[in-house]
Amino acid sequence: MDLTARRPLQGVNVLELQGMGPVPFCAMMLADLGANIIRIDKKGAPPAVVPDNPVVNRGRRSIIIDLKSDRGQTVFQRLINTSHVLLEGYRPGVTEKLGLGPDICHALNPRLVYARLTGWGQTGRRAHQAGHDINYIAATGALHAIGETGPVVPLNIVGDYAGGAALALAGIMAALLNVEKGAHGQIVDSAMAEGVSYLLSFQYGLLACNAWEDQRAANMLDGSHPLYRTYECLCGKHMAVGALEPRFANQLFDRLEAHDLKALDLHDPHSLDVIRRRLEQIFLLKDRDTWAGLLEAGDCCATPVLSLLEARDDPGLADRGTFRHRHGLHEPAPSPRYSFQPADIAPAPRSGQHTRDILLELGYEASMIDTLLHSGTVSGELHE
Repeated sequence: MDLTARRPLQGVNVLELQGMGPVPFCAMMLADLGANIIRIDKKGAPPAVVPDNPVVNRGRRSIIIDLKSDRGQTVFQRLINTSHVLLEGYRPGVTEKLGLGPDICHALNPRLVYARLTGWGQTGRRAHQAGHDINYIAATGALHAIGETGPVVPLNIVGDYAGGAALALAGIMAALLNVEKGAHGQIVDSAMAEGVSYLLSFQYGLLACNAWEDQRAANMLDGSHPLYRTYECLCGKHMAVGALEPRFANQLFDRLEAHDLKALDLHDPHSLDVIRRRLEQIFLLKDRDTWAGLLEAGDCCATPVLSLLEARDDPGLADRGTFRHRHGLHEPAPSPRYSFQPADIAPAPRSGQHTRDILLELGYEASMIDTLLHSGTVSGELHE
Protein backbone atom coordinates (compact mmCIF):
# COMPACT_ATOMS: atom_id res chain seq x y z
CA MET A 1 0.00 0.00 0.00
CA ASP A 2 1.21 3.49 -0.81
CA LEU A 3 1.30 5.10 2.63
CA THR A 4 1.51 8.57 1.12
CA ALA A 5 -2.11 8.10 0.03
CA ARG A 6 -3.28 7.63 3.62
CA ARG A 7 -4.73 10.40 5.71
CA PRO A 8 -2.77 10.99 8.97
CA LEU A 9 -5.22 9.27 11.35
CA GLN A 10 -6.41 6.52 9.03
CA GLY A 11 -6.78 3.36 11.11
CA VAL A 12 -7.47 5.23 14.36
CA ASN A 13 -10.85 4.32 15.86
CA VAL A 14 -12.61 7.01 17.88
CA LEU A 15 -15.73 6.51 20.00
CA GLU A 16 -17.65 9.77 20.40
CA LEU A 17 -20.33 10.10 23.07
CA GLN A 18 -23.03 12.38 21.69
CA GLY A 19 -22.65 15.94 22.91
CA MET A 20 -22.86 19.57 21.89
CA GLY A 21 -20.45 22.36 20.95
CA PRO A 22 -16.76 21.49 21.17
CA VAL A 23 -17.09 17.69 21.32
CA PRO A 24 -18.68 17.32 17.84
CA PHE A 25 -16.20 19.85 16.44
CA CYS A 26 -13.24 17.93 17.89
CA ALA A 27 -14.67 14.72 16.42
CA MET A 28 -15.09 16.47 13.06
CA MET A 29 -11.42 17.42 13.05
CA LEU A 30 -10.43 13.86 13.90
CA ALA A 31 -12.66 12.60 11.06
CA ASP A 32 -11.18 15.13 8.64
CA LEU A 33 -7.75 13.73 9.54
CA GLY A 34 -8.91 10.25 8.61
CA ALA A 35 -10.03 8.72 11.92
CA ASN A 36 -12.93 6.29 11.94
CA ILE A 37 -15.53 7.95 14.18
CA ILE A 38 -18.45 6.06 15.70
CA ARG A 39 -20.86 8.31 17.57
CA ILE A 40 -23.02 6.77 20.28
CA ASP A 41 -26.28 8.69 20.19
CA LYS A 42 -28.56 8.84 23.19
CA LYS A 43 -31.70 6.75 23.12
CA GLY A 44 -34.68 9.11 23.09
CA ALA A 45 -32.46 12.21 23.32
CA PRO A 46 -34.47 15.47 23.66
CA PRO A 47 -34.24 18.08 20.89
CA ALA A 48 -31.05 20.15 21.04
CA VAL A 49 -30.95 23.93 21.46
CA VAL A 50 -29.59 24.11 17.92
CA PRO A 51 -30.39 21.71 15.06
CA ASP A 52 -28.09 18.89 14.05
CA ASN A 53 -25.24 20.57 12.23
CA PRO A 54 -24.65 19.02 8.78
CA VAL A 55 -21.09 20.42 8.62
CA VAL A 56 -19.79 19.81 12.14
CA ASN A 57 -21.33 16.31 12.26
CA ARG A 58 -19.69 15.16 9.04
CA GLY A 59 -17.39 12.19 8.75
CA ARG A 60 -18.75 9.75 11.34
CA ARG A 61 -21.21 6.91 11.72
CA SER A 62 -24.01 6.73 14.27
CA ILE A 63 -25.30 4.02 16.56
CA ILE A 64 -28.03 4.40 19.21
CA ILE A 65 -27.42 2.40 22.40
CA ASP A 66 -29.32 2.28 25.68
CA LEU A 67 -26.24 2.58 27.87
CA LYS A 68 -28.28 2.07 31.04
CA SER A 69 -29.14 -1.51 30.09
CA ASP A 70 -26.92 -4.54 30.72
CA ARG A 71 -26.94 -5.53 27.05
CA GLY A 72 -26.19 -1.92 26.09
CA GLN A 73 -23.17 -1.99 28.41
CA THR A 74 -21.97 -5.15 26.67
CA VAL A 75 -22.19 -3.46 23.27
CA PHE A 76 -20.30 -0.47 24.65
CA GLN A 77 -17.56 -2.71 26.03
CA ARG A 78 -17.08 -4.33 22.63
CA LEU A 79 -16.72 -0.88 21.10
CA ILE A 80 -14.17 0.12 23.74
CA ASN A 81 -12.10 -2.97 22.98
CA THR A 82 -11.74 -1.85 19.36
CA SER A 83 -11.21 1.88 20.02
CA HIS A 84 -8.09 3.99 20.33
CA VAL A 85 -9.85 7.10 21.64
CA LEU A 86 -13.01 7.81 23.62
CA LEU A 87 -14.25 11.42 23.45
CA GLU A 88 -16.86 12.72 25.90
CA GLY A 89 -18.07 16.10 27.13
CA TYR A 90 -20.34 15.33 30.09
CA ARG A 91 -20.04 16.93 33.51
CA PRO A 92 -17.55 15.21 35.83
CA GLY A 93 -18.83 11.91 37.20
CA VAL A 94 -21.57 11.31 34.62
CA THR A 95 -19.75 8.59 32.66
CA GLU A 96 -18.70 6.96 35.94
CA LYS A 97 -22.37 6.73 36.99
CA LEU A 98 -23.18 5.16 33.64
CA GLY A 99 -20.44 2.57 34.11
CA LEU A 100 -18.40 4.11 31.29
CA GLY A 101 -15.71 5.83 33.35
CA PRO A 102 -11.98 5.72 32.62
CA ASP A 103 -11.20 3.06 35.25
CA ILE A 104 -13.60 0.58 33.64
CA CYS A 105 -12.54 1.51 30.11
CA HIS A 106 -8.83 1.23 30.86
CA ALA A 107 -9.39 -2.14 32.51
CA LEU A 108 -10.89 -3.28 29.19
CA ASN A 109 -8.41 -1.45 26.97
CA PRO A 110 -5.23 -0.21 28.71
CA ARG A 111 -4.06 1.64 25.60
CA LEU A 112 -7.23 3.76 25.32
CA VAL A 113 -6.91 7.56 25.22
CA TYR A 114 -9.86 8.77 27.31
CA ALA A 115 -10.49 12.39 26.26
CA ARG A 116 -12.73 14.53 28.48
CA LEU A 117 -13.74 17.97 27.24
CA THR A 118 -15.59 20.22 29.69
CA GLY A 119 -15.88 23.90 30.56
CA TRP A 120 -14.20 23.96 33.94
CA GLY A 121 -12.30 20.66 34.02
CA GLN A 122 -12.72 17.53 36.12
CA THR A 123 -11.74 19.16 39.44
CA GLY A 124 -12.09 22.49 41.21
CA ARG A 125 -14.96 24.44 42.75
CA ARG A 126 -16.62 25.12 39.38
CA ALA A 127 -16.23 21.60 37.98
CA HIS A 128 -19.92 20.71 38.30
CA GLN A 129 -21.32 24.10 37.28
CA ALA A 130 -23.16 24.46 34.00
CA GLY A 131 -21.75 26.92 31.49
CA HIS A 132 -21.25 27.87 27.88
CA ASP A 133 -18.52 29.51 25.85
CA ILE A 134 -19.47 33.00 27.08
CA ASN A 135 -19.01 31.93 30.72
CA TYR A 136 -15.59 30.41 30.15
CA ILE A 137 -14.21 33.39 28.26
CA ALA A 138 -15.71 35.74 30.89
CA ALA A 139 -13.90 33.96 33.73
CA THR A 140 -10.53 34.06 31.96
CA GLY A 141 -10.33 37.76 31.12
CA ALA A 142 -10.73 37.21 27.38
CA LEU A 143 -14.24 38.66 27.21
CA HIS A 144 -13.21 41.70 29.25
CA ALA A 145 -10.40 42.46 26.80
CA ILE A 146 -12.54 42.35 23.64
CA GLY A 147 -14.57 45.41 22.69
CA GLU A 148 -14.43 49.18 22.97
CA THR A 149 -17.20 50.54 25.21
CA GLY A 150 -18.24 47.16 26.58
CA PRO A 151 -17.44 43.45 26.24
CA VAL A 152 -18.18 42.08 22.76
CA VAL A 153 -19.07 38.38 22.42
CA PRO A 154 -16.75 36.93 19.71
CA LEU A 155 -19.13 34.17 18.60
CA ASN A 156 -18.46 30.86 20.33
CA ILE A 157 -15.17 30.21 18.58
CA VAL A 158 -12.82 31.31 21.38
CA GLY A 159 -13.95 29.02 24.19
CA ASP A 160 -15.75 26.16 22.44
CA TYR A 161 -13.50 25.68 19.47
CA ALA A 162 -10.09 27.27 20.05
CA GLY A 163 -9.69 26.81 23.80
CA GLY A 164 -11.77 23.63 23.81
CA ALA A 165 -11.87 21.47 20.69
CA ALA A 166 -8.56 22.48 19.08
CA LEU A 167 -6.51 22.09 22.26
CA ALA A 168 -8.29 18.83 23.06
CA LEU A 169 -7.26 17.60 19.62
CA ALA A 170 -3.64 18.49 20.39
CA GLY A 171 -3.84 16.56 23.66
CA ILE A 172 -5.41 13.53 21.96
CA MET A 173 -2.73 13.49 19.26
CA ALA A 174 0.08 13.72 21.82
CA ALA A 175 -1.46 10.92 23.91
CA LEU A 176 -1.85 8.71 20.82
CA LEU A 177 1.79 9.30 19.94
CA ASN A 178 2.77 8.32 23.47
CA VAL A 179 0.78 5.08 23.17
CA GLU A 180 2.53 4.37 19.86
CA LYS A 181 5.82 4.63 21.75
CA GLY A 182 4.67 1.92 24.16
CA ALA A 183 3.01 3.89 26.95
CA HIS A 184 -0.37 3.08 28.47
CA GLY A 185 -3.41 5.08 27.54
CA GLN A 186 -4.34 7.98 29.76
CA ILE A 187 -7.00 10.57 30.52
CA VAL A 188 -6.82 13.83 28.57
CA ASP A 189 -8.59 16.42 30.75
CA SER A 190 -9.38 19.43 28.54
CA ALA A 191 -11.07 22.42 30.17
CA MET A 192 -12.23 25.28 27.98
CA ALA A 193 -11.47 27.85 30.69
CA GLU A 194 -7.90 26.58 30.91
CA GLY A 195 -7.63 26.45 27.14
CA VAL A 196 -8.69 30.08 26.77
CA SER A 197 -6.22 31.08 29.49
CA TYR A 198 -3.54 29.23 27.56
CA LEU A 199 -4.47 31.15 24.41
CA LEU A 200 -3.92 34.37 26.36
CA SER A 201 -0.24 33.52 26.99
CA PHE A 202 0.89 36.38 24.72
CA GLN A 203 -1.18 38.93 26.65
CA TYR A 204 -0.07 37.59 30.03
CA GLY A 205 3.53 37.79 28.85
CA LEU A 206 3.02 41.44 27.93
CA LEU A 207 1.38 42.06 31.30
CA ALA A 208 4.48 40.67 32.98
CA CYS A 209 6.59 43.11 30.96
CA ASN A 210 4.31 46.06 31.80
CA ALA A 211 3.50 46.25 28.07
CA TRP A 212 -0.23 45.52 28.33
CA GLU A 213 -2.93 47.52 30.10
CA ASP A 214 -5.51 45.42 31.94
CA GLN A 215 -8.37 47.48 30.58
CA ARG A 216 -10.47 47.44 27.46
CA ALA A 217 -9.50 49.41 24.33
CA ALA A 218 -6.12 50.48 25.65
CA ASN A 219 -3.70 48.22 23.79
CA MET A 220 -2.18 47.82 20.37
CA LEU A 221 -4.12 44.69 19.38
CA ASP A 222 -7.54 45.33 20.90
CA GLY A 223 -8.89 47.79 18.33
CA SER A 224 -7.80 51.00 20.01
CA HIS A 225 -4.73 51.57 17.81
CA PRO A 226 -5.60 53.50 14.61
CA LEU A 227 -3.55 51.09 12.51
CA TYR A 228 -5.15 47.97 13.97
CA ARG A 229 -8.90 48.47 13.86
CA THR A 230 -11.90 48.66 11.53
CA TYR A 231 -13.24 51.69 9.69
CA GLU A 232 -16.74 52.32 8.42
CA CYS A 233 -17.09 53.04 4.71
CA LEU A 234 -19.62 55.07 2.72
CA CYS A 235 -21.88 52.03 2.25
CA GLY A 236 -22.01 51.23 5.96
CA LYS A 237 -19.70 48.23 5.59
CA HIS A 238 -16.19 48.15 7.00
CA MET A 239 -12.51 47.78 6.15
CA ALA A 240 -10.05 46.14 8.55
CA VAL A 241 -6.63 47.77 8.86
CA GLY A 242 -3.61 45.99 10.35
CA ALA A 243 -0.74 48.18 9.16
CA LEU A 244 1.17 48.44 12.44
CA GLU A 245 4.69 48.32 10.99
CA PRO A 246 5.92 51.63 9.50
CA ARG A 247 6.58 50.15 6.05
CA PHE A 248 2.98 48.89 5.86
CA ALA A 249 1.57 52.09 7.29
CA ASN A 250 3.42 54.17 4.71
CA GLN A 251 2.04 52.07 1.84
CA LEU A 252 -1.45 52.48 3.29
CA PHE A 253 -1.05 56.26 3.57
CA ASP A 254 0.20 56.46 -0.01
CA ARG A 255 -2.76 54.45 -1.35
CA LEU A 256 -5.16 56.65 0.62
CA GLU A 257 -3.38 59.76 -0.71
CA ALA A 258 -2.71 60.84 2.86
CA HIS A 259 1.00 61.33 2.33
CA ASP A 260 1.38 63.84 5.17
CA LEU A 261 0.58 61.12 7.71
CA LYS A 262 3.91 59.46 6.89
CA ALA A 263 5.71 62.19 8.81
CA LEU A 264 3.90 61.49 12.07
CA ASP A 265 5.43 59.58 14.96
CA LEU A 266 3.64 56.22 15.28
CA HIS A 267 4.61 56.07 18.96
CA ASP A 268 3.15 59.45 19.90
CA PRO A 269 -0.42 59.31 21.33
CA HIS A 270 -1.37 62.67 19.81
CA SER A 271 -0.14 61.58 16.36
CA LEU A 272 -2.07 58.35 16.64
CA ASP A 273 -5.22 60.30 17.43
CA VAL A 274 -4.65 62.44 14.33
CA ILE A 275 -4.22 59.31 12.19
CA ARG A 276 -7.40 57.76 13.56
CA ARG A 277 -9.52 60.83 12.82
CA ARG A 278 -8.09 61.19 9.32
CA LEU A 279 -8.64 57.53 8.45
CA GLU A 280 -12.20 57.72 9.74
CA GLN A 281 -12.85 60.62 7.38
CA ILE A 282 -11.08 59.06 4.40
CA PHE A 283 -12.78 55.66 4.54
CA LEU A 284 -16.19 57.33 4.65
CA LEU A 285 -15.52 58.80 1.19
CA LYS A 286 -15.92 55.51 -0.72
CA ASP A 287 -17.75 52.23 -0.33
CA ARG A 288 -16.05 49.15 1.02
CA ASP A 289 -15.61 47.30 -2.26
CA THR A 290 -14.06 50.34 -3.92
CA TRP A 291 -11.54 50.60 -1.11
CA ALA A 292 -10.87 46.87 -1.31
CA GLY A 293 -10.03 47.20 -5.00
CA LEU A 294 -7.74 50.16 -4.38
CA LEU A 295 -5.91 48.62 -1.42
CA GLU A 296 -5.70 44.97 -2.49
CA ALA A 297 -2.35 45.23 -4.27
CA GLY A 298 0.81 45.77 -2.25
CA ASP A 299 1.29 45.43 1.49
CA CYS A 300 -1.23 47.84 2.94
CA CYS A 301 -2.60 45.23 5.34
CA ALA A 302 -6.13 46.45 4.59
CA THR A 303 -8.90 43.89 4.02
CA PRO A 304 -12.66 44.16 3.55
CA VAL A 305 -14.73 42.88 6.47
CA LEU A 306 -16.80 40.17 4.77
CA SER A 307 -19.97 38.50 5.95
CA LEU A 308 -20.06 34.71 6.20
CA LEU A 309 -21.76 34.39 2.81
CA GLU A 310 -19.38 36.90 1.23
CA ALA A 311 -16.37 35.04 2.60
CA ARG A 312 -17.69 31.77 1.18
CA ASP A 313 -17.56 33.32 -2.31
CA ASP A 314 -14.35 35.34 -1.88
CA PRO A 315 -11.98 34.79 -4.86
CA GLY A 316 -8.89 34.90 -2.65
CA LEU A 317 -10.19 32.08 -0.48
CA ALA A 318 -11.47 30.24 -3.55
CA ASP A 319 -7.90 30.14 -4.92
CA ARG A 320 -7.04 27.77 -2.08
CA GLY A 321 -10.32 25.87 -2.06
CA THR A 322 -11.03 27.11 1.46
CA PHE A 323 -14.71 26.28 0.93
CA ARG A 324 -16.13 23.40 -1.03
CA HIS A 325 -19.52 22.32 -2.27
CA ARG A 326 -20.42 18.70 -1.71
CA HIS A 327 -23.41 16.66 -0.58
CA GLY A 328 -25.53 19.75 -1.27
CA LEU A 329 -23.60 21.87 1.23
CA HIS A 330 -21.14 24.73 1.10
CA GLU A 331 -18.71 24.06 3.92
CA PRO A 332 -15.17 24.89 5.05
CA ALA A 333 -12.59 22.41 3.81
CA PRO A 334 -10.37 20.59 6.33
CA SER A 335 -7.31 22.45 7.57
CA PRO A 336 -4.31 22.25 7.62
CA ARG A 337 -3.32 20.90 4.21
CA TYR A 338 -1.09 17.90 3.59
CA SER A 339 1.06 17.00 0.64
CA PHE A 340 -1.42 14.43 -0.64
CA GLN A 341 -5.06 14.58 -1.64
CA PRO A 342 -7.24 13.33 1.23
CA ALA A 343 -10.24 11.15 0.54
CA ASP A 344 -13.71 12.66 0.60
CA ILE A 345 -15.32 13.03 4.02
CA ALA A 346 -18.66 11.29 4.54
CA PRO A 347 -21.71 13.48 5.16
CA ALA A 348 -23.30 13.84 8.58
CA PRO A 349 -25.21 10.68 9.57
CA ARG A 350 -28.78 10.36 10.66
CA SER A 351 -29.09 9.27 14.26
CA GLY A 352 -28.82 5.48 14.40
CA GLN A 353 -28.15 5.23 10.67
CA HIS A 354 -25.30 2.72 11.05
CA THR A 355 -26.46 0.72 14.07
CA ARG A 356 -26.82 -2.58 12.24
CA ASP A 357 -23.56 -2.22 10.26
CA ILE A 358 -21.56 -1.40 13.39
CA LEU A 359 -22.98 -4.36 15.28
CA LEU A 360 -22.09 -6.66 12.40
CA GLU A 361 -18.50 -5.34 12.53
CA LEU A 362 -18.43 -6.10 16.27
CA GLY A 363 -19.19 -9.74 15.52
CA TYR A 364 -22.90 -9.89 16.36
CA GLU A 365 -24.96 -12.41 14.43
CA ALA A 366 -27.95 -11.09 12.48
CA SER A 367 -30.40 -12.86 14.82
CA MET A 368 -28.79 -11.28 17.88
CA ILE A 369 -28.92 -7.86 16.24
CA ASP A 370 -32.64 -8.33 15.69
CA THR A 371 -33.00 -9.24 19.36
CA LEU A 372 -31.10 -6.12 20.45
CA LEU A 373 -33.21 -3.94 18.17
CA HIS A 374 -36.55 -5.40 19.28
CA SER A 375 -35.60 -5.19 22.97
CA GLY A 376 -34.71 -1.49 22.62
CA THR A 377 -31.13 -2.09 23.68
CA VAL A 378 -30.10 -0.42 20.43
CA SER A 379 -32.07 1.56 17.88
CA GLY A 380 -31.59 2.14 14.21
CA GLU A 381 -33.28 3.06 10.99
CA LEU A 382 -34.06 -0.55 10.06
CA HIS A 383 -35.79 -1.03 13.41
CA GLU A 384 -37.85 2.15 13.12
